[in-house]
Amino acid sequence: MKVSWSQRAAAFFQKTPPTPTDENAESRLSSASSVHPRGVFEKTGVLTQAANDPQPAPPDPSSPAVATCAACRHLLPRGTCARPIEAGLIPATEGYGLAWPPVGHGAGCLAFEAQQVPPAAQERAYKLLAAAADAAHAQPWTEAQIRLYNARTVRCRGQGFTAADADDLAERLHLRDATGDTRVACTECRRYERGRCAQHRAAGLQADAVGRDLAVLPQRCPAHEPAFNS
Repeated sequence: MKVSWSQRAAAFFQKTPPTPTDENAESRLSSASSVHPRGVFEKTGVLTQAANDPQPAPPDPSSPAVATCAACRHLLPRGTCARPIEAGLIPATEGYGLAWPPVGHGAGCLAFEAQQVPPAAQERAYKLLAAAADAAHAQPWTEAQIRLYNARTVRCRGQGFTAADADDLAERLHLRDATGDTRVACTECRRYERGRCAQHRAAGLQADAVGRDLAVLPQRCPAHEPAFNS
């Protein structure tokens, strides 16, 4: 909304009251003859400056000045702050603890750091859907299943998969075992190492190169040799 010069001038005088003048002891009225001429000139200058001042620029949405706690990477799931001391929520002498930021705190928070949203290419392509994940954990895992799961994740990481992808692939294999599926994957075969199959001819392949999509695909392979005993 555009602010007129008269409104800006009025706001200025509310913050800076005029210098009191000599008063008539009987009527308590200001004496016009007692006002110094310079005061009139100063007020005239203020009005001129207020009239010529440019309108303030609108706030930049990406600026920390309009940041919010919801957009900060330090916000914890239940609404508390992971950096309460740096954020000025609790004194350093009290140590870390639960601290709920007040409304609007993020706009001036010195500890604000914008959340980093991973690009689509880095999303977990092998993560089970919610229903499948529930099925994989429908029954408590035995110690043998946990050891096999851990061994599978280590092997997948050694084959070049990220830690998150290795966990997801091992969980998929556990679900396959739990459902009685007899198909196998290259990632759990002792003949497969980092995109290469040492028994590609016996497996029916024309070359030893095996892409990731094929390596994680459940299939029936005549050359498969389990790397672990399930």
